[in-house]
Amino acid sequence: MNKTSILLALDGSEEAHHAAQLALYLAQKAGSSVVAQHVYRYETAWALLGTHKAGLIGSGLYISAYEKLCESLRELAGKLAERYEDMSAAQSLESECLIDEGNPFEIIMQRVQEHDLLIMGHEPDGNKISSLYESPVRARIACRSLGKCLPQATYDCAGAFSTVENSKSVQRS
Repeated sequence: MNKTSILLALDGSEEAHHAAQLALYLAQKAGSSVVAQHVYRYETAWALLGTHKAGLIGSGLYISAYEKLCESLRELAGKLAERYEDMSAAQSLESECLIDEGNPFEIIMQRVQEHDLLIMGHEPDGNKISSLYESPVRARIACRSLGKCLPQATYDCAGAFSTVENSKSVQRS
């Protein structure tokens, strides 16, 4: 019998933390495996700097700032993976956290093909978009992977747990 495989999309947000709790809870209840996925994007660091050509101060300072931002992204990804692995170890679950650089939408959509279920955090209704970059990625992934995406990994984990336990099944494509 094949073990159910869960892909957990992590971005370091509060919603992703709740999604991680839900994924680990489901894995424990169903004997599933969990693979967490964090994707960072260097292009975001360059876009943050807002310049494409050397100007008044030249390009050296911008390149240095870009390199520091990229290093910070790698460090944050490492800390995120470490924290997630601590969470899974505390529940005696074997799990891994993969870190990739690139387009989060493309990488997660490629990886989800290897799994039975995708769990990711989302903004509860009424909350403002927390990020110009990540919220649209979540929406695009949810729209593309409707057959594999858990319908409700909500802010209220207890409510989400009862929703999942009371549902008859999560349909897959």
